[in-house]
Amino acid sequence: MAISITLEPAHAAVCFALFSSVLVDTWLGNVVSAARKKYDVPLPYLYADASHGEKGRQFNCVQRGHQNTVEKYPTYIILQVLSAFEYPLVSAGLGLLYQAGRVFYMRGYSQGDPKKRSYGFFGYLGSLGMIVLSVKSIYTIATSA
Repeated sequence: MAISITLEPAHAAVCFALFSSVLVDTWLGNVVSAARKKYDVPLPYLYADASHGEKGRQFNCVQRGHQNTVEKYPTYIILQVLSAFEYPLVSAGLGLLYQAGRVFYMRGYSQGDPKKRSYGFFGYLGSLGMIVLSVKSIYTIATSA
């Protein structure tokens, strides 16, 4: 049985949420680039080593803020797309909530205190919502006649 997908105008909101993730990732990369200069950690080194002392620890917090987002990016994309099949507007809102959480996560983590990354915890509510909607969408597709 073939299933056709019809994109409705509401799906434009999902496209916007996906595009916003590109903007967030670009901003995160710029934060890391600025931190490289500030803390004197040249490319190609991903992280500062112990010889950088406190400056290295500060840089590593910034780098981890970005790297954590990159690590979660494939999961975000999959959840954003799957949850949008049936619920495009809710999915878009949850995706934007997730992206806002990533910004606050980085703002906290880049202060040099890993505990402050919890500023972005609310973004995981977006992830959780997209997980629920993805499961519902998959169920609907699997059981459609």
